Amino acid sequence: WNDDTLRSSLEDNETTDSSSLTFHNLGDAVALNLFFSLRLNNSTHNLIELNLSNCQLSASSIAQLSPHPTLQKLYLQDNHLGDDGTELLASNNNWSPNVTLLNVARNRIGNVGAAALAERMMMPSNCNLRKLYVYENNIGDLGAEAFSVSCSKLYELYIWDNDYSEIGLSYLWSNKHDKLLLKTEGASTKL
Repeated sequence: WNDDTLRSSLEDNETTDSSSLTFHNLGDAVALNLFFSLRLNNSTHNLIELNLSNCQLSASSIAQLSPHPTLQKLYLQDNHLGDDGTELLASNNNWSPNVTLLNVARNRIGNVGAAALAERMMMPSNCNLRKLYVYENNIGDLGAEAFSVSCSKLYELYIWDNDYSEIGLSYLWSNKHDKLLLKTEGASTKL
């Protein structure tokens, strides 16, 4: 990707009036231009879904992501967010309160990033998250505990292949509500 192909893609979105944008392999530099364009471009006023999976994004580019008022689904899997990028994403300035689905799977997120997401989920006026994908990260027992306390509004939590032990797993299963679909270790169970 370069700035010209990005501009062309955004222009195509303007003419088709699409509510979904998908990009792959952008890299941080082009992603920064995308985030700037989304802030300025009124043609994306109906943006519902933004897919930036496998774009090689890091904390530095996520720091520039601004909330989009109509965005409901944000796919950021297979990037390099780590704890720093996840903390920035979870901050008030980088997350639209309308987002109901967030996929940050395979991003090297540990306990610190998990705790930041969990804290954000406990802000009732700023978070309407219903589906959270955090599988194949580095979340340990402390991160699992943080999610277990904060998942009261979630309907689906996908958290398999992380670094939590039986203790973390027991945290996840102990603080439950009857509508939560919890997917751990490849098995899904409605609690």
